[in-house]
Amino acid sequence: MEKELNYFRELFLWLYDQSRGAYDDPGEKTQSIISETYTIYRPIIDSGTLEKCLPNKLRRQSSFAELGVFLYLRPPERASCTVPIISVKSDFGRSLPEVRIQLMLFVLDEQRKLQSLGYRFETPEGPGRHNYYHVQPIRSLFGMPKAPPTTSPGWFPDTHPTFPVDATDSVSLPFNLLISLYGSSCTELNPAALNSAVRDHLASMSCLNPKRVRFWKVVSNRQTLFYQSWYEPRGFKAFCTEELHGKWAITEIDFPEYSRSAEHDRRTC
Repeated sequence: MEKELNYFRELFLWLYDQSRGAYDDPGEKTQSIISETYTIYRPIIDSGTLEKCLPNKLRRQSSFAELGVFLYLRPPERASCTVPIISVKSDFGRSLPEVRIQLMLFVLDEQRKLQSLGYRFETPEGPGRHNYYHVQPIRSLFGMPKAPPTTSPGWFPDTHPTFPVDATDSVSLPFNLLISLYGSSCTELNPAALNSAVRDHLASMSCLNPKRVRFWKVVSNRQTLFYQSWYEPRGFKAFCTEELHGKWAITEIDFPEYSRSAEHDRRTC
């Protein structure tokens, strides 16, 4: 249990370090967003404040809401005008630690009005419908009466759907949130800077171990095709034997060569 608690703390301290300075020189739209959100959703501005929001050996229960602060995450590169913030509540005094992470995403609509939607990432809740690691929509934030609800329509359900996530403990659960924003490699956050013991702990996650995709050049005297495939070499050759007629020369290639091929010559199997 102590190891899991320490890894949980390490993960969030690393995340703060990776997100620090992300809004120091914002673009016009991002500036419009944070000029509104900073007054209501106060950002954590130093690691000492974050330390006070995280559990430790002496204080097993903790919540960002106690200080009324939020951790502003780095905007995803593919959605640079989206501002993600999180609030975290945890209890490591239980046999299975309870972790509830609320994610709010702020954007501007076509009229440049601030809009938001939210999700909660949670540990199993005991016997019932949500007894597994999951994520589901939210409309409001826990313990934050002054914070307005999300701008999701009133009819938008917040009890379902409840999506299972690739988590087995309190450390892999928040990493699922990061993957949902930054992709499986999380390159925008420099995972190499994360404590190596925490990286090793996360290494067994299914989404960090995808089945290898291979690339092939398949040539006949009339045509050249380029395939991306999850088949092993023997399986791909069996596929070609079954699907392609005549004689073909099969060569495994790398992704750069595949990406240089003409799109109309590409196939997936």
